[in-house]
Amino acid sequence: MSSEHLRPEDSPTQFVLRSGRVVRLEALHQEWTYRGLIEGIPIPKINEFRLAARREWAARLWNAPVHLIPPKYRDYAQTPGDHTGVVFMGQKPQFLPDVTCYGLFRSKPVAPGFDSSCLTLFWFQETFGPPLEAEIKQAICEIDWESVAQDFEI
Repeated sequence: MSSEHLRPEDSPTQFVLRSGRVVRLEALHQEWTYRGLIEGIPIPKINEFRLAARREWAARLWNAPVHLIPPKYRDYAQTPGDHTGVVFMGQKPQFLPDVTCYGLFRSKPVAPGFDSSCLTLFWFQETFGPPLEAEIKQAICEIDWESVAQDFEI
């Protein structure tokens, strides 16, 4: 059974926003957050650079507006305390969740005269797969779709 026939609360790819609007995950791209980090450890300065670069890449991926769900940082790589006392380039380690996610979401149009609306959401989670972590699902449901999505014609 395809997800479009499931009730939104039963589907990992459909969400009911606080406004009552139903949005559907149409495409999902994921990668290891620190893929390509060859030397050093993540610190705030490196994370700022990576977030900016990932946002630019996400904007080109589906040619849709991008909305970042703010990440939760941690001070350890795998287990709490594994980087206690470490300093790199004058900063303490700051790790993002392991997986960077880009999802193309679609819904009915915001304004009359259009066929649909879309938005690229960009978030971080600990595992590969659809957004299943409760905090991410909640953040998706809190999106103000009408102010950040883009209408389009088919």
